[in-house]
Amino acid sequence: MSTELTPTNIQPLLEKLQPEEAGAAKGILEGAFSFSGKGVTGGNIRKFLIGQAEVNFRDGRVFFLKEEDHRGMVNLGTLTHLILDTLAATLRLPPEEIKAPPITQLTMRIDVGDGLLRIREFEGRNQNLRVRTESRIQLKDNVRASELNQLPIKIGVSDELAQRARVYKE
Repeated sequence: MSTELTPTNIQPLLEKLQPEEAGAAKGILEGAFSFSGKGVTGGNIRKFLIGQAEVNFRDGRVFFLKEEDHRGMVNLGTLTHLILDTLAATLRLPPEEIKAPPITQLTMRIDVGDGLLRIREFEGRNQNLRVRTESRIQLKDNVRASELNQLPIKIGVSDELAQRARVYKE
C-alpha cells in the first residue's frame, strides 16, 4: 500500500471528525506512506512488514495542554507532556510556560523492516523550543508490548526562554 498526502489543511478535517477539538489545531499536513507485508498477527507484522512513512506538519498550531490517559502503545500526547514537564522542572519554570505556545511544525520519518521500527527523525518546534529525537524499537510478536528502550532527546530553547530560566546571559 502506497499513498501520498498532498498538502492538506487539517482544520476542516478536524471540524468534521472531532468537532469538540476543532480549535485545538490548524495547519498544513503532507506526507507519503509505503508499506507492504503479509498477515495480520503480531508475529507476521514483526516478520513481514516493511515500509516507510514521512509526515510533515507546517504553518500550524497544535496545542498540547490537555493530557489524556491512553492504554496500549505510547501515546504521542502523553510522551510530549512527559518531556515538556521534565524540561519545565529542569528550567525551574511553570509547565504552562513550556506547553502553552502551540507546536508550529512537526516532522516524522520512520522505516519498518527486519523486525525494527526505526524513527529516523521526529522533531517538533514552537516559538520557544525545538525537540528532536531518533530511535529504534525492536518489534515483538505482541506488537503492543514492543519497548522503546532508549529515546535520546535533543532540546534547543530560544534565547528568550533561556533568559527567563536564568540559564543564559548576554
